[in-house]
Amino acid sequence: SNRALRPLTNLTKLDLSFNEKINNEGLTSLTNLTFLSLNNVRKVTGHDLFTSLTRLTQLRLYDGARSTLEKIIDLSASLTSLVIGKYSPMKLNNFVCVTLRYLTNLTHLDIDTCMLETYLKDTIPYPLMKLTKLTDLTFSGLFINNETLMTLTNLKSLNVVNSSKMDDIGLSHLRML
Repeated sequence: SNRALRPLTNLTKLDLSFNEKINNEGLTSLTNLTFLSLNNVRKVTGHDLFTSLTRLTQLRLYDGARSTLEKIIDLSASLTSLVIGKYSPMKLNNFVCVTLRYLTNLTHLDIDTCMLETYLKDTIPYPLMKLTKLTDLTFSGLFINNETLMTLTNLKSLNVVNSSKMDDIGLSHLRML
């Protein structure tokens, strides 16, 4: 249980990485949090994990609970930086296809999805096109197409690994940024 965190209401940064199980009971009182890292957390229990964390702007998730991914949508108003990686294709499917497009305030997105399967890779560009505030984009194992690049006009930093759908037309658009 995380009840011991309850009195730490002035806390702005919290890293709970490599904890086997987290109950959000202690997290809900941490309303001043702006940074939260839940790397390698296998089980997150409780309801409304992010609804009380309205100031949270940075979130890092690696290889963790699927329920955590599903609840990120509650942060759509505040979240500006998201780092997510090492999730299996099954866990990422709903997040990428549904939730990602609602995080329109994101300026930094880092997704390591080297395990994505072909059927999912083709669905990635559409949600990315909705993230027009992105200034930093890093991903591996995703496919980004020319049309998507043309909508990301605020990009300052782009790190792409294993993207076979971006061609010279897409790359030429980057010169205009």
